[in-house]
Amino acid sequence: MNHEKISQLMQHHGSLTRGRVVAAATQPAPYQATLSSIERVELRYSTDAEGELPAQVLAKSSTPASFMLGAAEVRFYRAMQEQQTLLHLPPVYGTEIDQDAQTACVIMGEFAAPPPAEWPIPPQPAACTNAVEALAAFHAQFLRTPFANDTWREQHASGRFGAERFNTLTQALIARLGDGMSAARRRLLEHLSHAYPEAQQARFDHHPLAGVVHGDAHFWNILQSDSGGVVFVDWQLWGADLVTADLAYMIALHWFAERRARFERDLLWRYADRLGVAADTVWESYRFSVAGLLPRCVLYAGFIPAAIWWPHLERAFNAFDDLGCGEFF
Repeated sequence: MNHEKISQLMQHHGSLTRGRVVAAATQPAPYQATLSSIERVELRYSTDAEGELPAQVLAKSSTPASFMLGAAEVRFYRAMQEQQTLLHLPPVYGTEIDQDAQTACVIMGEFAAPPPAEWPIPPQPAACTNAVEALAAFHAQFLRTPFANDTWREQHASGRFGAERFNTLTQALIARLGDGMSAARRRLLEHLSHAYPEAQQARFDHHPLAGVVHGDAHFWNILQSDSGGVVFVDWQLWGADLVTADLAYMIALHWFAERRARFERDLLWRYADRLGVAADTVWESYRFSVAGLLPRCVLYAGFIPAAIWWPHLERAFNAFDDLGCGEFF
């Protein structure tokens, strides 16, 4: 990205209040994103420049193929600017959604943390605890707020997580897998394709844990510094839900049963304590959210590699059975 473009985005965002960017040197970034490109850019400014003047930024750009996701992330950072919250978020200096070119871009600060450990090996327990407590702090800002309710209504109206879409995708996946999936599992996916969205709607309308969620809150989107600082990145799938959806995604979708058995409850209790909500409330909501992982896996099967969604689907089925999630339906 050239210096004139970066200058324009920073000026429009309000981070560059005077002067301009006069040079931008692009380097490879140590961070990677599956559906976007990330570059590290060193900046030089005119002598009269004022405002936030980072010497180095990260430019995250989507392509036409991932435009909807990139645009969603831009809208998230713009919403957070309006909500005046930066808790556990990277500093953002400029954003753009180009409808004509079908691209989106975020200019953000360099993370004060190294890239996460090798995927999919889980972090050490202390890092998991740190991440879960930071997630609770972020969630606490938007529980049952008008912003969360508005986000839910817009999301519900879009139909992206609605029963009709899930049913269509479920039938496609069942046909794709054929006898590779048991009849019992096929029936469960078909049932959840309509039962889960309906139950989710009923819960969101009154549940104390309804709020804003990351939507892709695995541990490799959570950067942690040696000093304990936590930054959540990659907000392309954010939205509104029961906030335990992020915990289910983080733990049940990515961990095998043996690891869940050792750490799951302790992490949930720490989350509940940090959030200031009864542990039983969090546990019950978490189990409900685990059921929602199965429709999510059906959705993911349509656009991410099978090397990712296939083991996710198996872990989601196992967690559904282990935690007795069928009782909700």
